[in-house]
Amino acid sequence: MTVELSPRATTMPKIFISYRREDSNSITGRIYDRLSKRFGKHNVFKDVDSIPMGLDFRKVLGHAVEQCDVLIAVIGGRWVDTVDLNGQRRLESESDFVRVEIGAALESGIPVIPVLVDGASMPRPDVLPREIQDLSFRNGTLVRHDPDFHRDMDRLIQAIKHPPSARAAPAKKPRILREVASVVWWGILPILFALIAIAWQVGTVLWHGGEVTFVKRNQAEPAPPADRSATPADDKPSRPADRSATPADDKPSQSGASSFGGFVPVPSNDPQ
Repeated sequence: MTVELSPRATTMPKIFISYRREDSNSITGRIYDRLSKRFGKHNVFKDVDSIPMGLDFRKVLGHAVEQCDVLIAVIGGRWVDTVDLNGQRRLESESDFVRVEIGAALESGIPVIPVLVDGASMPRPDVLPREIQDLSFRNGTLVRHDPDFHRDMDRLIQAIKHPPSARAAPAKKPRILREVASVVWWGILPILFALIAIAWQVGTVLWHGGEVTFVKRNQAEPAPPADRSATPADDKPSRPADRSATPADDKPSQSGASSFGGFVPVPSNDPQ
């Protein structure tokens, strides 16, 4: 037999009441009656009377708490210091029902409303187990005996009808999922860093290789060797003079005599 709440057929909130019988049994019964009258008995869950044999009661309690919209933690004057048969504080035991119930609600992101009764004060974080220390920072309310009981309950009912938006925030992952995620993350992180280092080295090699190629391509290429088969313009042989042409200085004079050595022969008038 599994402990379950009725299906959510209406918009009424599901309420889980966590309390210690040795601490606040009497007034918790009155709180339960008033809430049941307002929200319906099938929407108010107070005691886990039957946990099937062979099941982990922590999972059964956690399952019941997770079906609720709000948890009411009734805290009386002996709530913190109640001890077991061995004289050990019950809150120190991982099998303490109250510790399991409140821890499941806080871990699931369910709003937890501390209800202080019989003149109790909010417990300090340092007197609580680590997993329920957040309870000390939850805003709560007082529920006193008559003549203030019903007035205090009206205030509590209004708070339940308009619960805080804790459900809108992302719920915490179950502990086992957080542990698995932690192991996976720390296992992947070194591999990720190794891949980044390899990518960095490859990128550096490619960058420098491309830079060298770029420089080589942009260097001025040496001029090609001269073609020895072609004759440079300055080395062309001078064109031989055309002997058939007569230079201007070598033209015969108007007297018809030819020049020789720069002297012009003059005919003699003496008879031979």
